[in-house]
Amino acid sequence: MSIGVGGFWAALAMFPFLVLKWRSSLLVSMVAALFWAVLLWLFFALVFPVL
Repeated sequence: MSIGVGGFWAALAMFPFLVLKWRSSLLVSMVAALFWAVLLWLFFALVFPVL
């Protein structure tokens, strides 16, 4: 795995922890829900049909 791809996956893993610093808990919840919705959509749209 190249550094560019590894950096992308590291950024995805760190994103939820970066938004925890925001003051509004509603905003954090909405962003986290959107993040996981997109991640699950990508998994089922791209990875799952290949399996």
